[in-house]
Amino acid sequence: AFADVYFCDPTENPCNPPPVCSGNSCTFTNTVQGGGSVTFFRNPTNIVGPFPKDGQVRLYIYGLNDNPGAPVSGVRITLSNGSQSDQFNVSSRTSIDTAISVNQGDYVSAYVEDYLSGWLPPGVSPGYRGDVGWNAPNGASQCGSGLPHHDGGGFYSPVYVGSLITLAGQAGEPLVSKECWADWPEWSGDYDFEDYFIVFSYVPVPQPTVDIKDNGSDGPTTRQYQDYAALSWTSQNAYSCTASGDWSGSKLTSGSKSIQLNQVKTYVFTITCYDSTQTKSDTDSVQVIVKAKPPIVITKPVVNSL
Repeated sequence: AFADVYFCDPTENPCNPPPVCSGNSCTFTNTVQGGGSVTFFRNPTNIVGPFPKDGQVRLYIYGLNDNPGAPVSGVRITLSNGSQSDQFNVSSRTSIDTAISVNQGDYVSAYVEDYLSGWLPPGVSPGYRGDVGWNAPNGASQCGSGLPHHDGGGFYSPVYVGSLITLAGQAGEPLVSKECWADWPEWSGDYDFEDYFIVFSYVPVPQPTVDIKDNGSDGPTTRQYQDYAALSWTSQNAYSCTASGDWSGSKLTSGSKSIQLNQVKTYVFTITCYDSTQTKSDTDSVQVIVKAKPPIVITKPVVNSL
């Protein structure tokens, strides 16, 4: 299963054994350069999820070993969700809005590849090759297996990724999966998991806004008993709206309505509009003060009694 990603350096004698896998989970044990082991999820059967809400997938990717947080090049990623598929080259982008939509509870399949050139192991031609796989940050904020180098020249030091997690979270969307990747090829003693850091999240949903007026005014406005309120409202980035207060029911995202005022009181007309995921909303109200009509004064004509 690891013919494409597992190589034995001729200077190693003997080589470390290849990883042992059960389903999607694998464990590599270093038995040559000082011991130690690391557990990871193998590529290409990388399954991401579940996604906690409906939306569109955004991916963040940052380089680690040379310059933590730097853009990455030479990486190709293929995502699929049912009949949907999207393949793209990272091309030095740190955030990528994909063509993959998800419903709450969905899982997405991801396949990550490096473009190889220059020196290659015997029998391997230049081109894209699937990477080893990934594991979660240690202690939620560090990547790197900490295993010794295959040639015995030191250990792979942990790379702090807490600031990159914070950066990905600034869009305000849930972070579905945080992944420390080992690229291709890994010599039989490496398995570093500090080549690049991938975070799966969502394309940010714009905040909806709504504005309601009475007769073109933000209010409060004043009406007389049994007059009509001339309500109008507009919204931006809204998918649905609901009325409350002194009116009720579902409303269009923009519209108008005339309502007769049959009580002497202060009416409050409130409208709340939601985004397509029903997770973000905005509310606005307008007050209409209704006063009693002034009494009708009847005056009798003056009669002269001369």
